[in-house]
Amino acid sequence: MKNRIFAILIACALIASLAACGSPAPAATTQAATTAAPATTTAAPATTAAPTTTAAPAEPELPPYEIVYCLLSNEVYSDIAVVEEAINALTVPLINATVKFRQGTWSDWEERALLPIQAGEKTDLVFTADWYHYMRSITQNIIIPLDDPNSQYGDLLNTYAPDAVRLLGDAFIKGVQVDGIAYGVPTNKELTVPRGMQWNETLVEKYNIDIDSIMTDRDLDEVFAIVKEGEGRDFYPLLGYGWMNPYFNVAGGVSEAVMRNDRLADGKDDMTIYWLPETPEYAAHLDHFREWNLLGYINPDAALTTYRDTEDRFAGRFLVNSGKALTYEGNDAAEMMAASGNPELRLVDRVREESRQITTHAGGSMMSIPITSQDPVRAMMLLNLMHSDANLISTMVFGVEGRHFTKVSANVARVNDDDSWYGVHAGPWIFGNQYIQWTADGIDTTDKYDLLRAFSQSGDPHVSLGFRFILEPVENEVAAIASVRTAERSLLSGSVDPKVELPKYIQAMKDAGAEKVLLEVVNQFNKWLGN
Repeated sequence: MKNRIFAILIACALIASLAACGSPAPAATTQAATTAAPATTTAAPATTAAPTTTAAPAEPELPPYEIVYCLLSNEVYSDIAVVEEAINALTVPLINATVKFRQGTWSDWEERALLPIQAGEKTDLVFTADWYHYMRSITQNIIIPLDDPNSQYGDLLNTYAPDAVRLLGDAFIKGVQVDGIAYGVPTNKELTVPRGMQWNETLVEKYNIDIDSIMTDRDLDEVFAIVKEGEGRDFYPLLGYGWMNPYFNVAGGVSEAVMRNDRLADGKDDMTIYWLPETPEYAAHLDHFREWNLLGYINPDAALTTYRDTEDRFAGRFLVNSGKALTYEGNDAAEMMAASGNPELRLVDRVREESRQITTHAGGSMMSIPITSQDPVRAMMLLNLMHSDANLISTMVFGVEGRHFTKVSANVARVNDDDSWYGVHAGPWIFGNQYIQWTADGIDTTDKYDLLRAFSQSGDPHVSLGFRFILEPVENEVAAIASVRTAERSLLSGSVDPKVELPKYIQAMKDAGAEKVLLEVVNQFNKWLGN
């Protein structure tokens, strides 16, 4: 199989209630504020459907329509028409619509997906996420409201996607709403995604490393030294670079505005909103990675924007990825091994942080309808099928039977290593209802979805669950900060001395409007809390 870039797993969360009102306002400083108790969720996850087709045949009066679908991909597939043909054989009899993919990769998504919408090009469906342009797309008015009865198209979601609404559940739909309106239909999938370590099991066994005893980056110092000496100067034990920290992003589009993930000594959540570059943890992290870089533990090319760790990852030329997002132990390692096409690659996962339900998990994977859609009703009908029709959604995931996969049993597909559609798109997590998708033989366990659900439910909700930052008041400052952020790669990879460069980076952030943005985040969060 060709090398495939396996996308970062970012989870969707089920959200039941907003944070408790009346809590003290958060401070825009690095001082801890021990205030409101964590929010609670009251709704159980939606019951998943059996893998059957539920949609009724298309009504005769529906005219033919081509749905242009912006597909997030790891690479561009030259023979994508064969996949479209297999999908269309299922969609035409049901909604009299065909699907035409427009592929955008991680490196050219804005050019291939977002800019065409802004230019007025017909687009019916586009991937989005809290961490991937959701709030910006709302602010820029390039995606339409989906459940607003007073909007141009009315309540599309409840009218034309009743199966999706039923299977997702009320809490999940509310979890992606902004001011009571949903602009995306979430993927029905896992709920929490703590970070952890993904190890090269071959080297773990070779050097007899007790990975269960390694929980922090400092714990890696000794094993890095041993493995570096044993594997040679051209071997770099840390895959790329990562950021393991006690913080999570609280304002989509502004990755520097963070709150603590872990609890305070009294068991409550820290309500302070911090500016990440000014936290002591961030400075210590950069100092540590600088040490590792000078010791030869990090690939010297990691600071380059052209650097991709995929080749080293899939070839097994690393010891550990220290900042891997994990759905549950074992699942992500199995999927990564399958995506690599390398039968010798052996990986193992270990979770390193407390599992929490946060907003970025709620909207971790969504599909939106752009303003340039010429038939939003038909687009919503397709989304309904993607949540209720197991054959359709599994075809979207696995491709053409006999070419891209072989059916092992009723709900299990074996991926073809020589020609795999499964490795072309970003992953099963971007498609509709993951709980009714077929599982992948040799990649997934038979109880995969039960494990996903159980692991997701184990995470407690953070008090900020449900808060979303509106970018519009500081959109210019956010754009200016994004341009400054390009310098962060050199800091995070240890390629430059943080004692010299971090103060410059912080000042550049402030010159771009960081203090104004942080104040706006705090003010919006206070308003959301009801203060």
